[in-house]
Amino acid sequence: MNKPVKHYTIAIFSQDECKPCRDLKEHVRNLPQDQQSVLNFYDMKNLRGQQTVWCETLDVNLTPTMVVLHNDDYGTPIEKIVGCRSIIELLPSTITNYTYVHTEIDNIHPDQSNAENERNRS
Repeated sequence: MNKPVKHYTIAIFSQDECKPCRDLKEHVRNLPQDQQSVLNFYDMKNLRGQQTVWCETLDVNLTPTMVVLHNDDYGTPIEKIVGCRSIIELLPSTITNYTYVHTEIDNIHPDQSNAENERNRS
């Protein structure tokens, strides 16, 4: 029996010379293979160093940028997240919301989690 497919693409636009992009790629390399398989990396610039037409269409001007697109409309972003930290923070919920891949999403707000860790150290 075939698995149901959600009809979304998670595109991450990056550049080779971008340190936050390299950091994000390193983070993704450490994710489980099934999570890696639903993330698609694309260059923001073409071989001439110009922004790609797709990035222009999506209004992607900074890297790294993660864009969620419906497979029937690659020109209209459903969600757009800019910056390595923001992408890493929202990656588990984005994968869970737009794919059938399981992620471990902590139900505790990160600030509460840090407060809990501080209490446990005392």
